[in-house]
Amino acid sequence: MICIKALSILSSLLVAHASEELFEIHGSGTTNPSKCIWYIMSQFEAQTRAPTRLTYRAIGSGNGQEEFLGSHVDFGAGDIPIPKEDYEQTIVHIPFALSSVSFFYRIDGVGTVNLDGCTLAKILNREITHWNHKTIVDANPELKDKNLEITVCHRVHKSSSTKSITKFLNIKCPFEWTDDQVGSEIEWKEGTTAAEGSAGMAECVKNTDGAIGYMESGHGWDLGLSEVSLRNKENVYITSKEASDLHGITEAANLATTPPHAGDDWSDVHFIDQRGKNTFPIVLMSYIYVRRELEEYILDHNNRALLQMFLKALYMDEYFGECSKLGFNKVPTNIEAMAMAVIDPKTNEEIDTGIKWAWPVINGVSESEWKFESTIDPVVGAGEKVISSKRKSYQGVALEDVFAVEKLTDEEIENIVAILEMEFERLASNSHQQGQINSALVLAALSFTLWCCVIVGWIVKRFVLNI
Repeated sequence: MICIKALSILSSLLVAHASEELFEIHGSGTTNPSKCIWYIMSQFEAQTRAPTRLTYRAIGSGNGQEEFLGSHVDFGAGDIPIPKEDYEQTIVHIPFALSSVSFFYRIDGVGTVNLDGCTLAKILNREITHWNHKTIVDANPELKDKNLEITVCHRVHKSSSTKSITKFLNIKCPFEWTDDQVGSEIEWKEGTTAAEGSAGMAECVKNTDGAIGYMESGHGWDLGLSEVSLRNKENVYITSKEASDLHGITEAANLATTPPHAGDDWSDVHFIDQRGKNTFPIVLMSYIYVRRELEEYILDHNNRALLQMFLKALYMDEYFGECSKLGFNKVPTNIEAMAMAVIDPKTNEEIDTGIKWAWPVINGVSESEWKFESTIDPVVGAGEKVISSKRKSYQGVALEDVFAVEKLTDEEIENIVAILEMEFERLASNSHQQGQINSALVLAALSFTLWCCVIVGWIVKRFVLNI
């Protein structure tokens, strides 16, 4: 019954959407804010009456830049600006989120580890290979007797996390971590351990006693990994979590020098090692990359409008508020204002320098047909091209139904496990043959329910979540 219900929901969903025009945008890039981007996209798909499809491939900042510059996607995203050699005046950087990259470690039985930039550089260069090295012990006396080899985990392929930590090491200790060791993809010393993506890095650190690696701070928090306290520019040892709670992530952006316009060259901008007692030393700005002459790259004005709405949502509490729970911080108000000037230009100067949306002419006015409904707006809010927080599309309802089925299945499994435990207790006083029969029946029921879970999960991922 459970599987039949899930398949019925899926069938209705596919039929309902088959005959309607689909509006869509697609992007790729950094893994860091991917959950934030996916959340906003999923909300859009649930809140629009018209069928919409928004996708984002989390493949790393460098790869995202490559796909964006090659016009393989509608927009790119990264935690590093477009390099100077690839920058064109038709490219707009839209800064939308602040986060950080942290070093995480596993040393069983040890609570806190304090490290400065030069010590980290020597560890990653394999000049310091054990946790009880004198340089480490000077700042961490409890490691004195920890004769444990250090396993250095590092990312492979192009990664904004690698670019950020290598720039930090170069700024703090240029004689130890040289200019040729700075980049999103570098040559690592022999004896280090390669890790594929953030997930691979997490596994490397989590599964190896003595390991140290780096990843987006929020990811490490979610996994409950132990974070290194880094020494900042004011010589204060601080974790990214402590800095975030003290507004030290946003402060780094306030103190950094940024271009006056989103269409300028941002290649030299960074938020590494900024001043401030509460500032974390490795802060990232996440950007969306968009072409200014958008009509040449996205032909359908409805798809351009959907992209504009998505960009606006990045600065709306209704959408970005959930991203804050994932470890991201809002950009300072001056940067938000700069971004909105190109996303939704109002003045003649902004129109000249902003994104060219090329809207159709409606009643003598060139404007987008797409709107937000935040408070109830009768009749207008029912429009096909209104993104409404008051609406859930059939897809959203179907998704809730499937999740409800999954929840019911979980409850059934718990009940069957309880029955199984009771059955085994009863077997102690029953005949051997009857006990075997009862056990087989209970195990068969459990097996059937678990297979239903697998089928429902596959349906959700393949046809509803589209992953």
